[in-house]
Amino acid sequence: MKLRLMKPSSTVEVVNDTPSTENKSGNGAKAEELADGGDATGSIEDEDEDVVYTIDDLIQQGEEATALLGGMSKSDCSYNLGALTRQPLYACLTCAKDSQPGAVCCACALNCHADHEIVEMYTKRNFTCDCGNSRFTSNCSLCPNKNPVNKGNVYNQTFSGLYCKCHRPYPDESPDCCDDEMIQCIVCEDWYHLNHLKFAPDEAPKAEADFCEMICDSCMSTDAKALVAYYDKLGAFVTPDENTAAESNSTCDSKVCIKPEINEKYKNCDAFATFWSFEWRSHLCKCEKCLNNYQLDDIPFISDWDDSLCEYERNARDADKAEEESTIAKMPRKKQQLMAEVVNSLQESLKSFCSKAVAADGSRELTITTKDALEIAEKMKQELAKKYKQNSSFFPPDTCR
Repeated sequence: MKLRLMKPSSTVEVVNDTPSTENKSGNGAKAEELADGGDATGSIEDEDEDVVYTIDDLIQQGEEATALLGGMSKSDCSYNLGALTRQPLYACLTCAKDSQPGAVCCACALNCHADHEIVEMYTKRNFTCDCGNSRFTSNCSLCPNKNPVNKGNVYNQTFSGLYCKCHRPYPDESPDCCDDEMIQCIVCEDWYHLNHLKFAPDEAPKAEADFCEMICDSCMSTDAKALVAYYDKLGAFVTPDENTAAESNSTCDSKVCIKPEINEKYKNCDAFATFWSFEWRSHLCKCEKCLNNYQLDDIPFISDWDDSLCEYERNARDADKAEEESTIAKMPRKKQQLMAEVVNSLQESLKSFCSKAVAADGSRELTITTKDALEIAEKMKQELAKKYKQNSSFFPPDTCR
């Protein structure tokens, strides 16, 4: 399991206004681009230039765009749902009143701020949509009756499009910018360049390393300080012995504390960023004393795996799959069969095209231009029309009478 990284923006080809890449954050983007999972700042390449990316990238990008939205409505403001456990947010630079930080939900970004400059916030926890309240100069067209202030919302520099300890925008176009990938801290929810973090003794994580979640060294020196006791058992880059592994997999009955002692090598060193293994939160002590301490340290969510981005995205994918299955199940049997044939035909057409373009070294690198994509789409359309010309009732009419 790898934590999602904020990577430098890239330029991509676009077909039918659907970007084939994603960006985790950016300045000056339009709401429609961000809500579609597109690149917030990348420009569109000239049609004559080839863009190279892998087939696996194409599949992953579509899945991640769906998971990021988390099943949130594109037409209903999330305000009436209260402070959601987690949701994608967007900060509007056009409507910010007196430079006050504020953010809006996906639906408001699309409907109330469609032509505005917005910053994609990725996802944040326990946040209520600010659209139309005292932090903005414009009203909310989806849910006009809102409180002037959402007292439970927490803001940081990311709402202004700045990140990391270096307080720089992303992407950073300055000549002395840091082009390192960025990782989100699960406590403060800011983003950090990997080389701007402090590491544990004898530890030098790389961006491509396997880890699930990260807590920055700033948070490890304050709110999450007590979690260092678990690091040599639940850290992603440690190799616990058999006894340690057994302890980390033990369960807590809320009466007996299972919090371990801090490893000696961590006691006298400065706070460092911690990188955690998959489902590590499930192994934290949940005795009454520890749960109370999590509350006092302002990290009550830390022992709840459902709060994690991994679980948020998994639930989103499951919900999306269930919705698709429900839609298909409502179709008449004949249309279900035709739908299956259409999907299979599309898959075979794409497979045939891709197999011809696989690199000689088997790297699965594929070069596609806008012209290529349009030709593929037209060929599929013709094949399907020819194959199903006697089943015209299956396809929606081109015009309405």
